[in-house]
Amino acid sequence: MDNHIHFLITPEKDVNLSLIMKWIKMVFAIRWNKMHGVNGHLWGDRFHARTIESSKDFLRVFRYINQNPVKAGLVNHAKEWIFGGLYHYLHNILHIVTTFSDLLLKFSPQTSVKGTDL
Repeated sequence: MDNHIHFLITPEKDVNLSLIMKWIKMVFAIRWNKMHGVNGHLWGDRFHARTIESSKDFLRVFRYINQNPVKAGLVNHAKEWIFGGLYHYLHNILHIVTTFSDLLLKFSPQTSVKGTDL
């Protein structure tokens, strides 16, 4: 996944998602460029967003996002993707992710609270 990222975001009321994404892309680009000694944008395309319509839809999107690095061949299991929310949750790194309820993880097929199969 060298050309895109996935987020499952719930903006606060009256907060503009476009401004959130602009900030995320800007901060990430600044840090990436500094680490690699390069300049410029990382992602040229505008972000794509859609509303999650139901808990079933949420679980589908949650699972899709977590499986993306597995399908891309970057890790064997979603829990290994150090840039993912599941990894952060399982390692109690919660400064950028909301804690998931154990119930939510149980609803996702092939998922345990320990995240062995997600």
